[in-house]
Amino acid sequence: ADDDDVDRIRAEWKLGDGRFWFGVVGAVTARKNLPLVAEAVGIACAAGGADAVGLLVAGPCEDGVLRDAEPHFQRLRALGVEVVVVNRVLGAVDFDAAARCVDCLVVAHSNEGPSAVVARAGLHGVRVVAAGAHSLARDVERLPVAAWTELDASALAVALQEMRASHSISEPLDLGTAQFCEALLRPLYQQNQTIDDRRAQRRLSQERAGQARPDMKILVISNLYLPDHAGGASIYTDLCSELAARGHDVTVRCAYPYFPEWQDKSGKNGLKICTSVISGVKVERYGLVIPGDAGSLLHRLLYEGSFFASLLRGLWRGVRPDV
Repeated sequence: ADDDDVDRIRAEWKLGDGRFWFGVVGAVTARKNLPLVAEAVGIACAAGGADAVGLLVAGPCEDGVLRDAEPHFQRLRALGVEVVVVNRVLGAVDFDAAARCVDCLVVAHSNEGPSAVVARAGLHGVRVVAAGAHSLARDVERLPVAAWTELDASALAVALQEMRASHSISEPLDLGTAQFCEALLRPLYQQNQTIDDRRAQRRLSQERAGQARPDMKILVISNLYLPDHAGGASIYTDLCSELAARGHDVTVRCAYPYFPEWQDKSGKNGLKICTSVISGVKVERYGLVIPGDAGSLLHRLLYEGSFFASLLRGLWRGVRPDV
């Protein structure tokens, strides 16, 4: 997203200047704790200055999430906080523009795992307050202006107050995929130095014989991958593309595109294993049960279990990865 995209989004969503905007961006499911975030913003604004604060919620909202957050939204509006909700799927450009529109992104996750929102914040130099998952605490350590707290409304409110009062400027980080891959693979090489030396000698011999081979065979398993862009899909796509560009033999086993709409976007989701090559990456797509109600425990169990069962068929596909 460029500056024109940011200006367009601000105008379309009526994000007024002069306010400090907190933002919850991306697919808003129950795990992102929107009611708790809204409650924390209310606590942070209770002492005053609420008329200079805004809360943006942008992305497809899971059933029930907005309903649970509405009492807190009403309290925020009564305090003078401007609340803007954009309940729709965001394309890649709008996703990036939304992240750049706010002064501080709020990421409060109940479960562990990578966050594409944190990665975008670092890329664009947006401040972040994270809460809950300890994986988020590790992620925000790399950001110049960021904080992490436990998943508690009062503790989160303190972090939001401090971030709003801070005059520190967050500069964009160099989060290029090359740097990311190097940092990711370095510990592996260090722990397996002897194996690396053998591989280097073998590769040198192969190059001399005109039989050069890829450095490593890498297998990545992720339910999300390009063309999906939310929920970590863009992170895995960039990572695998860079690994392939470095000469590694990369295979991805993923689902057919379905997220964040929770719909079969390719029309091919089923028993057939579909293979393709994207930016040098071998992509194998396996079918799964897409939940009709992503908030239902039974539907989620069927969803997770079906993908695991579908992946078992890959045991006979002959890939023997190094990693």
